[in-house]
Amino acid sequence: MGFPHQAMFVRHTVHNSIGAYDTAYRIVADYDFVLRAVEGDISFSYTDTFLVNYRNTGLSGSNLYATMSEIRKINRKHFGLLSLSHAGFLILFAKSCFLLALEKAIGLVFGNRVLSWARTTYTKNIIAKEYEET
Repeated sequence: MGFPHQAMFVRHTVHNSIGAYDTAYRIVADYDFVLRAVEGDISFSYTDTFLVNYRNTGLSGSNLYATMSEIRKINRKHFGLLSLSHAGFLILFAKSCFLLALEKAIGLVFGNRVLSWARTTYTKNIIAKEYEET
């Protein structure tokens, strides 16, 4: 998600307006909730204050394929099958699936030491540049 939802505080009136989390989504119900809030013209406030420290060891961080599959369903629900938003996500989904398969192959063929180096190199050289461009 593109926002720090771990530190999201929501008024009771928002839940009354757009409903609670949809528990049909086991992993990313918060994403669906935020999209419904945006669609419902709920205003958001930003604070430049450190509120939360967390580890990315939850279900969404440990099972990327299931997480991405659920996000795909939510995007399709909110944006439609033939939207640019959904098409962009499908490209990201395909890229993520490819990288997961590549990661497993590197680990099996070359071992954890090379896999760790490849992750670090990818993070520093590819992901960091993507964030700089946005």
